[in-house]
Amino acid sequence: MKQDSPDRVGTARGRDPSSSTFEPAATDSKRRVIYAFAFAGVLVALVLVLKLLPQNPRVVDERFEVLNCKVSTSTTHEMYDGNQLIGRLNGWVKQKWGVNVTKTGGLVGSGPLQTMILLRYRGRMDSGSLDGLKVFISNDKGFTAELSGLARYMGRDSFIKMFHLKSIGTNAGPFSVSFRLANGEEMAVWRIKHIQSY
Repeated sequence: MKQDSPDRVGTARGRDPSSSTFEPAATDSKRRVIYAFAFAGVLVALVLVLKLLPQNPRVVDERFEVLNCKVSTSTTHEMYDGNQLIGRLNGWVKQKWGVNVTKTGGLVGSGPLQTMILLRYRGRMDSGSLDGLKVFISNDKGFTAELSGLARYMGRDSFIKMFHLKSIGTNAGPFSVSFRLANGEEMAVWRIKHIQSY
């Protein structure tokens, strides 16, 4: 029985024996393209998230220092005197087992759904001036209001204050939040694009 030569077998089956040499290179190329698109997608998502998050307050007076600042829309609002992660973990352990892992003080408030600004700060000035800090909010359309201070905490070397954002009503952002001493001196400014207040 007559057999086909190796060349004729390859031709009959429609395969080029040399083509297998290039398959790994083609697979690697496709894999690199997929990884590049995935990495670009992650970067775009990260940029979008960062744009939506409020930026840190801009300090106007060099004597003043913002340690922590956030907008909280919840039934529970918390800010601790020190590392915020350790404070939250300590609060969780205390609530679950009634044990204080660390002596972390701070402000923790609960109630109906509300929107608050929580600020932890310190400064190179007398404590009376720092304790009298006020917060004003405004937008580019002429709206302005002073926020009500609901709670305060005096830490080891810092203050924590909680301000209610109910006064902004239905006014649209972006908003400018101004932190001022009782005498009117502006200490820091916080630019927030959007706030949903309760």
